[in-house]
Parts: sequence; structure tokens; C-alpha cells
Amino acid sequence: MGRFAKSNNALSMLENAWDKIPGYKALKSTGSFDQFEYAFKFVCDASINTKGKILFNLDGVNLEVVANIKPGTGLFEKLPQYGGESLWEKGYITEWEASSLLNDKKYLQSVEFHMEGKPVPTQKVQKKLKTTN
Repeated sequence: MGRFAKSNNALSMLENAWDKIPGYKALKSTGSFDQFEYAFKFVCDASINTKGKILFNLDGVNLEVVANIKPGTGLFEKLPQYGGESLWEKGYITEWEASSLLNDKKYLQSVEFHMEGKPVPTQKVQKKLKTTN
């Protein structure tokens, strides 16, 4: 995770790197980010608001899981298909992040997907998800 960000001169999606984003520390100190999904969306919004790009590495991401996450599904939502466990509990955090980016027009316009060190067009990712379903 950190290696991809470093090689692309970007902030890693690790919490200590997020502290560099203006306003993050102040909101974090109020307990506003008790759940990871709110912090993730704050970081994505901050990137968009500064006309930046959201770089997302798909290496190691289970695209079948991504394809089966319904839009609007919360990271901590208990899901029957996982025996009442959440995506967080199942360890599908990165898959939830990818799904969140792909299912939000605002994020979709600012995301740049990468696989094996190379940019991958969003349409190609979307097509691949349809074929895994």
C-alpha cells in the first residue's frame, strides 16, 4: 500500500498520512472518524476539492467481491451473505473502497485505477466487474 503511494508521489491510505490533509486532524480529534468509512470519504472529498486525483491500486483486490457489493453498502453493515458479518469483519476493506469509488459519480470522475504498476481505464475496470458477476 505505501509503496504504491510513494511510487506515485501520493498520500497512502494509511491513517498517519491522512494527518497531512488540511482539516483532518481537527475532525479526527472530535471523534468524527469513529468509523473508517467516514475517514475514507473525507480523504476522497479532500482530494476532489483540491482538484487532485484519487489513485487506487487494484493489485490484490478481489474483483468478484467488488462486483457483488451493492451501491450504498456500509463497511460495517452486517450482511447475510457473510453469515451476518460485515465487509470490515471479513477483511474486504479495500474491496469496499473500490466499490465506493466505482458507485459514486463524484469519485468516479476523479479516480485513477492502477494494476501492475500501470493506469487502467475506469471503463475497463467496470467491464471486468460485469464479467465477474
